[in-house]
Amino acid sequence: MPAKKILTLVGDFVEDYEIMVPVQTLLAVGHTVHTVCPNKKSGDKCRTAIHDFEGDQTYSEKPGHNFTLNATFADALQNLNSYDALLIPGGRAPEYLRLNPDVLAIVRHFAETKKPIAAICHGLQILAATNVLKGRTCSAYYACAPEVTACGGNYKEIPVDAAITDGNLVSAPAWPAHPAFLAQFLKLLGTRIDP
Repeated sequence: MPAKKILTLVGDFVEDYEIMVPVQTLLAVGHTVHTVCPNKKSGDKCRTAIHDFEGDQTYSEKPGHNFTLNATFADALQNLNSYDALLIPGGRAPEYLRLNPDVLAIVRHFAETKKPIAAICHGLQILAATNVLKGRTCSAYYACAPEVTACGGNYKEIPVDAAITDGNLVSAPAWPAHPAFLAQFLKLLGTRIDP
């Protein structure tokens, strides 16, 4: 399996599990993962938040770990052709990352070149803001459904531990879907894991 180079977009208060688990998994199977944040550089940290499902009307939020960036946003922006895929975790970060024109340009690049995109939970807010979901079937945290449908996407309500693939796009409602989400993303990347 040829290793792929994956760009990951994060910001402060990205969901802890949704950044830690996918990045560590992708690295463990031999891929290169560059994690970037607007206005930050390699070695800077992003704060994370842990979102949990504890029976309340919505998720609870607790402080997470500090996640160290290993690439610089400005450098990644200038070298998008060197990346094979895009990962967008959820959490609070997509709420404000979607307002950044450079973030939207990055997403447009991956959508227009039909490279694999994996977005989970609130990460779909960035895809909706970029207007790349028209006619696409996807899932997200249920509170993001109106944004998905408003931009012409087909929101699919699936179990919280499930994921869905539509062409080059893998999406899922939240971190409990990691096994399905990552398996489908790895398949798009051409990663084969033999038992």
